[in-house]
Amino acid sequence: MKKDVLLDVDGIIRDMVTTSIQIYKEFYNVRDRTKYNDIKVYDMSVAMPGITDFYKFFTEHGSYIFGEAKPYKGAIEFVKQLDEIANIHIVTNQVKGTEKHTLRWIEQWKIPYNSLHFAKNKNIVKGDYLIDDYTNNLEGFSGTPVCLTRPWNSDYEGVKFDTFSEIIKYIRDQHVSR
Repeated sequence: MKKDVLLDVDGIIRDMVTTSIQIYKEFYNVRDRTKYNDIKVYDMSVAMPGITDFYKFFTEHGSYIFGEAKPYKGAIEFVKQLDEIANIHIVTNQVKGTEKHTLRWIEQWKIPYNSLHFAKNKNIVKGDYLIDDYTNNLEGFSGTPVCLTRPWNSDYEGVKFDTFSEIIKYIRDQHVSR
C-alpha cells in the first residue's frame, strides 16, 4: 500500500527564491548583490530589506516570481519517482491571490499529484510524510517530517537530506521496513 506524502512546492520543487531575488534587484535595489545562498533564514525580508510589504511584492510580481520560476535541478524526476511509490498530496502556502500562478506552474511542468491543498497550516492535511523546507511546518507535523536542505534551514536537527535521491531511498526503505 502506498504511503501518503505531503509535498511542499516552494523551496522543494520550485525555485521561487531566485526569481524573487531577480525582481528585488530589478525593481527595488539594482545594486544589491544578494544570491540564493545568501538567504540564511526563511524570512526573505532579512536579505531583501528594501521590501517593506511582502504581500504586495508577491501579488504585484507573482506572475513572474511564481509563474516563471524554474524547478530545482532533478525536482521533476524526483516527483515522478515519488509518484511511483507514494500518493502525493501537494500542500503549499501561497500568498492569497497568487494561487493561480502555482496551479499554472504545476500544470506547465506536469507535476503528478493525488490532491492539492493551499494551506498556511499544513497540519490540517494528514499524511505519513511531509517533505518541506520550512522547519516550523516540519516541527508540528504528526507524521514523519522530512527536510530538504536549503541555506535557510541549516540548523534543523530532524530528518534532513541534501538530495532528492536520498529522500526517495529513505521513503522506499521506510516502506519496506514497515
